[in-house]
Amino acid sequence: MKDNSFSLAEFGKNFRSKLIEAIKNDYNRLKKKIKSEQPCSVALVLDSDFTSLFLALNTIEYLDKKKKGLEGERERINVKFSEYLSKEELNEFFGDSVKNLNSLQWIPDEWRNGDNDLKNSEISSVSQYLSASVEKLRYNYSEFEMEEKIIEEITFSLKEIIDEGFWKNDEMFFFVSMSDDDRAEKIEKFSAEKLNDKLAYETFLQKLQ
Repeated sequence: MKDNSFSLAEFGKNFRSKLIEAIKNDYNRLKKKIKSEQPCSVALVLDSDFTSLFLALNTIEYLDKKKKGLEGERERINVKFSEYLSKEELNEFFGDSVKNLNSLQWIPDEWRNGDNDLKNSEISSVSQYLSASVEKLRYNYSEFEMEEKIIEEITFSLKEIIDEGFWKNDEMFFFVSMSDDDRAEKIEKFSAEKLNDKLAYETFLQKLQ
């Protein structure tokens, strides 16, 4: 049975308004949590059902800590195994860990900070609105129409916040992603291109190769 009282346009307007406010408020609370650390990446991540999302925040200090930990581990293994393994074998052994470190900036699930660290996260409340809205919209719209609208609204919510100068750091990178789903790459490409300058976007594309 169709429910013509709730349109995709109405959903988009309400969802974007709620999401923008939630992103700002939860981000400000996360900023207090990380104290003097310098944010470098912000992502909004959807689940594969398009019914919930979370805000993730990465920092330069966290990346540096991971890098130093890897370098220390590499030195310890070099000392322990250098007389048994060739330089080429050691480099091959470390290849995956170096690749994982270089891609850490682009994998929100690996970041240390997110709205799930906050009590009464506003993003969590928006997720509840999203879930309820999707149930209503299914009466009138296809899955494709709903998913396309949701991705668009999340992306342009971030863009609206960026354009108003909320984030003062021009070096930050923004994108939308999806957890454990093959559609993540397409969503990331679309959003990253809209939200970042050309050079940053091209750097981001390298991690997808």
